[in-house]
Amino acid sequence: MKSYLKYSNLAITLLFTSSLFMACSEEISESSCDTQYTANAGSIKNVGQAVDLGLASGTKWANMNVGATSETDNGILFIWGDITGTQIKPTTATSYLDVTDPVPASVLFSLYQSTQEEIGYVYDTINVYKETYSLSDYALTEIDAIREARFDSILAQYKDCKLECGINVGESDYEIIVNRIDSTMIKYFASAQGGFDKDNGASISGAPVYSIVGDVKHDPATANWGNNWRMPTNDEVRELIDSCKWEFTGKGYKVTGKNKNSIFLPAAGYRYGEKMYGNGNAGYYATGQIFGQYHFPSMIEQNNGSKGEISSSEKMPNMLIFQHGQFDNSIDIYNNMMTSYGVSIRPVAR
Repeated sequence: MKSYLKYSNLAITLLFTSSLFMACSEEISESSCDTQYTANAGSIKNVGQAVDLGLASGTKWANMNVGATSETDNGILFIWGDITGTQIKPTTATSYLDVTDPVPASVLFSLYQSTQEEIGYVYDTINVYKETYSLSDYALTEIDAIREARFDSILAQYKDCKLECGINVGESDYEIIVNRIDSTMIKYFASAQGGFDKDNGASISGAPVYSIVGDVKHDPATANWGNNWRMPTNDEVRELIDSCKWEFTGKGYKVTGKNKNSIFLPAAGYRYGEKMYGNGNAGYYATGQIFGQYHFPSMIEQNNGSKGEISSSEKMPNMLIFQHGQFDNSIDIYNNMMTSYGVSIRPVAR
């Protein structure tokens, strides 16, 4: 049975400061809280098998960790972005800002405008072709969509061009001002994410601004197991948590899908430098994503060709973190583990 324990940002910080997220409890010995770490680099190329857990997304999870020799073996604890498993000392750890470039703003623009789009039009009022007609000189029947004279702005369809028609009232006549809009008509998109405003755009704080998923230079799964494997995304980890039954079996969790197939996630703990902590009662499994802030462009910005802007982020990679102890039984996703800590990698099949 899963048990969720919600933390505030301050509480998480304090937990890390005092006992590094309570990785050790009274249920395990003190020696296992601070043990020497040795990477078995010889097994890093051992490829696991894909297991179908009956998940709605169709995602298939590997049956063992990268660097493991069996399903119950801990495998190698990787610093985020290091594919060798040999990067040990935190003083030489690479910041994610040096590991990978931000996801291009154009990619995030496509992602969020397709999530829930609203198509509108931006009119170039400087370069459009404008004509002015007097009602007495211009037959309304030539403008197919206008049925009657109105005293407000009318959008009308005329052949293959858009017409913006304004009707002015004179002393003895009506005057139709026609803006003929052809190549100067631009579509814009509005994403519901982040509370889009046509004038100000949207500030999206949960954007995947850094990703090493499937990057052969930085994803340990792809680099060592081949192109058929990669690190999981945040959504895939969330689905695993929410859609499966979790049972602690002594040194890790048995995770069973609705189709009764299962995988085992060892409680391998984490490492800091050459010391390992929490082995036996805590598991830290990295996704390949870091979430930050993205500005979805306003209508005017889109008219000027903008795809938005990615802001710098100091957040950490999203990770599946579980613990089993006397005081804490939790399974959830957190982003409070520094990139200089070594953690487990459980691949998913492409």
